[in-house]
Amino acid sequence: MTGDTSASHTADLRRTAARALTLTACTLMTLAGYYLQPARFEDNLRLAGLLFVGGVIALGAALRLKTDSPAITVSETRSTPANRLNAAPVITGMIGLGITAEASALRLEIDALRAMSHHLQFALFALSIGLVVWGISGANLREVRASRNALRRSLPILAILALALFLRLYDLEYAIHSFVDESFFAGAVRELNHSPNIRLLRPFNEIVSFTYLFPYFQAHSVSLMGPNLTGLRVVSAVFGTVTVGALYMLARETFDRPTALIAALTLATFPPHLQFSRIGLNNIAEPLFGVLTFAFMARALRTRSLLDYVLAGASLGLTQYFYEAGRLLYPALTAGWIVWLAIAARGRLAARGVAVLIITALLVAAPVYYTLSALERPLANRVSRARLEDDYWRALFDAGLNSPQFNAHLNRVRDALMVYTSKPDRVVFFLYYGGHTPLLLAGVVPLLLLGVACVLWRHRWIGALLLAWLILASLGNSLLKTPSGYARFVVTHPALALLMAIGVRHIPAQILPRGSLIAAGALAAAIAIGQTHYYFGPHLETYNQQFRQLEPGRDWMDALFRARDLPGGTHAHILSDEYYDAGYANNIISYLSEGRIDFRPTTRADLLGDDMTGLARDVGQAFFIVPDDEALIAALEAHFGPQPLIFSPYDVPPEEQFALFFVPAAEPGP
Repeated sequence: MTGDTSASHTADLRRTAARALTLTACTLMTLAGYYLQPARFEDNLRLAGLLFVGGVIALGAALRLKTDSPAITVSETRSTPANRLNAAPVITGMIGLGITAEASALRLEIDALRAMSHHLQFALFALSIGLVVWGISGANLREVRASRNALRRSLPILAILALALFLRLYDLEYAIHSFVDESFFAGAVRELNHSPNIRLLRPFNEIVSFTYLFPYFQAHSVSLMGPNLTGLRVVSAVFGTVTVGALYMLARETFDRPTALIAALTLATFPPHLQFSRIGLNNIAEPLFGVLTFAFMARALRTRSLLDYVLAGASLGLTQYFYEAGRLLYPALTAGWIVWLAIAARGRLAARGVAVLIITALLVAAPVYYTLSALERPLANRVSRARLEDDYWRALFDAGLNSPQFNAHLNRVRDALMVYTSKPDRVVFFLYYGGHTPLLLAGVVPLLLLGVACVLWRHRWIGALLLAWLILASLGNSLLKTPSGYARFVVTHPALALLMAIGVRHIPAQILPRGSLIAAGALAAAIAIGQTHYYFGPHLETYNQQFRQLEPGRDWMDALFRARDLPGGTHAHILSDEYYDAGYANNIISYLSEGRIDFRPTTRADLLGDDMTGLARDVGQAFFIVPDDEALIAALEAHFGPQPLIFSPYDVPPEEQFALFFVPAAEPGP
C-alpha cells in the first residue's frame, strides 16, 4: 500500500514538474517570438536564439518527465501482398508519354503530331500517367473498398475544405482588383483559347520555363466565367483548397486525426496561402504535388503498398511542370527523406518501393525534360536569371571567411531564414504578398517554435523532413539576388502549417490533465479566426495601398478595367507623363476585352503635338486623362467637342484615378 502511494506521489510530482517545464518552454518561446518581430529582430537575434534553445531544452525535459502524452505517431506497419507488374499498361503509358513529349518538342517534325490539338495532348498526358501508375503498381481496382463510416468520419475535413474554398473564392474579382504579375498567364490563356494546337509542354514565355499546363486549366475556367480576374484565378483557389486536403492526409499518416484537422484548418486560413490561392500564378500548384509525394510516402511506410510508392513517384514527377521552386526543392527533399528514413524508420522503407518511386517519377517528368532539351532551354530559366552571378562567388571565395563580403553573404542567408518570422515581403517589380508582417503573424510564431521543439525531441522521422523543408528552401533562396522573395516560399506553407499544428496539439496535452483536445481545438479555432480577420481586413487594405504605390502616378490598371466595357473597336489611350508599361497594358486589355479594344500607346505629348486629324472617327476614341490637365482637356474639346468626364466605378481613391474622355464613333454619313 505504501509502495503504491509512493509511486502515485512520484507520478504526480513528475506530472507537476512536466507542466511547469512546459509552461517555462511556452514562456521562453513567447519571448523568442517577441524578439523575432520585424521591428526588433535585427538587434535581438542572438537573444531570441538563446531563448529558443532554452525553450527546446525545457520542453525536452518536460517530454521526458510526462510519458503519458497522446500517441501522435505513425501507425504500425501492416503487410500488404506484393503486386506484380502489369507490363501492358506500363508500355502503353510510356508510349503515350513519349508521344506527348514529341508533340511539344517536335524533334522529328511529324505532321500528325504538329497538328495535334492541345486538348488531345492533355488527355493523352493524363491517361498515360494513369496507365503507368496502374501498370507499375499492379493495382487491382476492384479491391478498393470504402468504409461505411468513411463519410461520417470525413465530415470535419469536408467542412474545413468547404471553408478553404469559400475563403479563396470570396470577392475574388475585386478584393485585389489588379493584375499581380498575371499578364503572362492571361496571354497564355488567350493563346490557348484562340489557337487549336498549342505545344502544351513548351514554356509559354521566354523568361520562364513554365509549361502551358497551368494556363490550360485557366483557359477552361476563363471559358466558363469570362475573361476576368475570377476566371483567371479560380484555378488557383481550387489548387489551394486541394492542398489543404493533401496536408490533412500527410498529417493523418504521420500524426493523429486531431493534428491533421488542426493542420488543415491552419493552412486553410493561413494568410500567405490565401493570398497565393487568390491570384492567377502557378506558384500555388507545386505544393499540392509536393505534399502528395510525402503523404503517399508516409502511407507507404504503414501499408507497404506498392501503389502508394508509385503514387508518390507520380506526384513527384508532376512537381516538374509548374513553378521552379518546387521543381528544384521537392526532388532534393524526397531524396534526403529517403536516406533519413532508411536510417530512422528501422526497416519500414521498402527497397522495391523506393525503386518504383524513382522510376515512376522519372517517367512522369521525362516529357518536360525532353521538351526543354529539344528547345535548348534551361530547366530552371527563371532561377538561372535570378541567381547570383559568377563574379559574386569568385569575389566571395577570394575574400575569405573573415571578410566583410562573407559576413554580407551570411546576412543574405539570415534574411532568407527570417522570412518565416521576421522579414516582411520585399517590393521588387511586383508585390506578391506585401503587408507589414512576415509569413507568420506574431501571435503564432511561438506555436511554430514549440512545434519545432516537439519534432526535435519526438517524431524525428517526420520532423527531419519538416525542418529540412524550411531550411533548404531558405538556403536555396539565399543563392538568388533577392533572397526573401515571397513567391519562392509558397512551397513552405504546408510545412509551416503542420509545425504550428504540432505545437497546438502537443502543448495543451502537456499542461492540462483533462480537456487538452478541447483546448487545442479552441486554440486552433482562435488562430483560424485571427488569421482570416487579418487577411481580409488589415492585410488586403495595406496590400492594395502598397500595390498602387509601386509605380508613381495614377492607376493605369484601373483604366484598363474600365476600357473593357467600352464599345468594340474603340481605340483606348492612356495620356499621362508618368511611365507605365505599354506592352504589359496591351496584354491585359487584349485578355480583358478578348481583342475588342485596340490599345494605343499614345502619349500626352504626341497628342498635343498633333492636330488629332489622324485619329479614326469610325470607331470610338477613349482618352484616359489626368482630370486637372486643363490644356489637354481644352485640346480634346476643341477637336471633338465637349464630353463629360467619367470616373471609376471601382474602389480607387479619386486622386489616383484617370478621368475618361470618351468620344463615340461618328455616325456614318448618308
